Amino acid sequence: MNRTFRGLLITALFVSCEHELPINPNENALTGTSTPVAASSNTFFKKFVRGTSATGTSLIKTYDGGYAFAGEGVDEHIFMYLVKTDRCGNFQWDHFGYNGSSYCVRQTCDNGIIFIGNNGPVGTTTLTKFDKLGTLQWRKNHDNFFSGQSIALAGNNGYVATGTAFDTTPTFSEEAAVGKFNIFGDLLWIKTFGDNMLFSSIEQTSDNGFIIAGTIWNNSNADLLLLKIDTQGNTQWQSTFGCQYSDQGNHAIQTSDGGYVAIGSNSKSSDNKIRQVYIVKVTSNGKYQWIRGNSPSNYADGLRIRETPDYGFAIAAYTYGKGTLIRTCSNGAFQWRKHYPDSILQKPYDIVAESNGGYTMVGSCTGNDTVHGYASLVKVNSQGNF
Repeated sequence: MNRTFRGLLITALFVSCEHELPINPNENALTGTSTPVAASSNTFFKKFVRGTSATGTSLIKTYDGGYAFAGEGVDEHIFMYLVKTDRCGNFQWDHFGYNGSSYCVRQTCDNGIIFIGNNGPVGTTTLTKFDKLGTLQWRKNHDNFFSGQSIALAGNNGYVATGTAFDTTPTFSEEAAVGKFNIFGDLLWIKTFGDNMLFSSIEQTSDNGFIIAGTIWNNSNADLLLLKIDTQGNTQWQSTFGCQYSDQGNHAIQTSDGGYVAIGSNSKSSDNKIRQVYIVKVTSNGKYQWIRGNSPSNYADGLRIRETPDYGFAIAAYTYGKGTLIRTCSNGAFQWRKHYPDSILQKPYDIVAESNGGYTMVGSCTGNDTVHGYASLVKVNSQGNF
């Protein structure tokens, strides 16, 4: 993508601790309008990357205390992007213009950044690796591994990702799959798990295995799925949770007690319109501990969950038609919820729980524009306020 077109597509990065700054339309947005803010872990901000239907889909805190987030936008086609900021959200570097959708970003063992996405009509999985200064190191497409959704580090031995792949035995079907890649992004092996599953996230666990969250279908009904695999992709245990209507799992993490917690949604009506944020906690062996439902409303969904310094949970969610931050106790009991205007955070797709008790989220928003969607990077204090 040339610089002129990028300047039109990504027209401004608003930097604000109290208000939005003026825009200079003659400058490249990401490098020309950013005003430095004193570097402090207690600085709260809201920043918008303008674009055409831009969305931030994945967020990490980087080795230098800053942030990196991946996402997607639309021009003639869907394209991926990656933005790196300092700890106050001020722009440092970016990459735009790769065709396809981007879903998950991770920091690598050498302090670089890798993200996974997919492109083309069949959803070919793409891995892209940058060094810590933002220099492209390699980009690999995998024609036999599709719909790359989430990626996790496998120590110093490469990466493990979720997607789909064709299984030719006993029938030729596209199934939920896990793929192992070396440090150069070359595919080493694929394990398939069935055509009635969809994997949404993967995280490395303390035993060097992985926990996967997703959805499993049984006839017309769907349940939240938790799947634990070892370093070679072999199933160690599988647990499913659901009620009368359809449920889904979006994300799972290992908790401080060695167990796991998953977030998703649970349908409260036969038409699946009324849903609630669905939190499931299991032991290290996948045995049920507790389930909590929260914020039933039209199309409610729990998108990402993180453990907080006090062993509670912070949840990026969509409830009551708003982007929402939900805070719970360690047993999942509701503490508080904060809704955000569409102009700031319409839907948060990822969240970082800060060591000082604050939260940083990435997602989408309307900004001050009713036509185009923006990617939104938001940092709030321990009560969810700016």
